[in-house]
Amino acid sequence: MSERKQESPRPASGAGAPGAEKPDPKPALWAVLRDRIRRLWTPPKRPLAQAHPVLYMVIMLTSLTAALAFLLGFVNGITAPVIERLRQETLVASIEEVLPGAEGEPEVVEGVWTSPVQTVRRAYDGARNFIGYAVEVAPGGFGGPITAVVGVTSGGTVTGVRVIDMKETPNIGTKTQEPAFLDQFTGKEPGFVLGTGADDIHAISGATVSSTAVYNGVAAASAAALTLAQNP
Repeated sequence: MSERKQESPRPASGAGAPGAEKPDPKPALWAVLRDRIRRLWTPPKRPLAQAHPVLYMVIMLTSLTAALAFLLGFVNGITAPVIERLRQETLVASIEEVLPGAEGEPEVVEGVWTSPVQTVRRAYDGARNFIGYAVEVAPGGFGGPITAVVGVTSGGTVTGVRVIDMKETPNIGTKTQEPAFLDQFTGKEPGFVLGTGADDIHAISGATVSSTAVYNGVAAASAAALTLAQNP
């Protein structure tokens, strides 16, 4: 009998085959539950502007306000001394204009003044002789306070008026700071009025409010000087 060649068995494909990939084991039940719980408690991250728009707006506005406040405070700290120095220089120059002969820095008179009077200063000449009062006033005009310096003698006579700051209507109310209007007060004694008489102070046409404001300031300065003369 012829012998049959016995064929060696082929390795079955599957788990027992050498080199074959083993399938991943199924995850345990507790691992599945843990993964689902983690997804529930850890929502997908989104930008704050989308997740909480109101909170985002509040934070941004607060940050912007704080930054602007800091910037304004910084700028004000630098410019405030310069502005005050320029204001004092303008004030002293105005005093020398409204009180001819005044020299040096005038002496502030202590006291509580009724609006529109702000401050009262005694002015002296080069020999330190008293020549009159420089009264700073700020009557309310059409566009806000009108700051002016009024020179007055101890008897209340006006020696000059200069406006140093105003916000009146250009070419209308601002005409009250021009010499054509202010020079009317020079030489006026206490009791002068704003009117149409020959000796009265004439208002600027179309600027009655501004004219009245300046008049009120000058009249108050004259009254304050007269009061100081009567009650030194």
